[in-house]
Amino acid sequence: MRLQDCINFQLAQVQNAVLSYFKSRLASYDFTPSQYALLSCLWEKGDQSPTQIAQALCLDTSSITGLLTRTEAKGLIQRQFSKEDRRTVIVRLTVKGASLREPITALIDDANKVIMDGISAEEKEELKKCFSILVRNVQKNMD
Repeated sequence: MRLQDCINFQLAQVQNAVLSYFKSRLASYDFTPSQYALLSCLWEKGDQSPTQIAQALCLDTSSITGLLTRTEAKGLIQRQFSKEDRRTVIVRLTVKGASLREPITALIDDANKVIMDGISAEEKEELKKCFSILVRNVQKNMD
């Protein structure tokens, strides 16, 4: 099989291009796509544990720790111990993190429109289905 025909190569090519575009768009906010994903979880569902965030973002808990540390250093989130169980950490938005919801969401919406330009609504749905099938195929064949 030629490299260009390998699904892994094709997906990596798309991922690299999309990630690069999102990074460039978010740079003016000193923000990364991963930090957007983290804040998006909190904007949508409110306070959460690091484990809940890791599950929502499909990250392992060691990866989420670094992301939380970097995002907290920017003053966008804070980690607090639960009052019920001191072993449990709760991640919540700061005022600064909450205030970015509207401009960042608009920026992400615009970026998605640029990237998906020329793809019909039906094709977008089919693409989502195909991605789901790929994930399912990989998961059922993992040892």
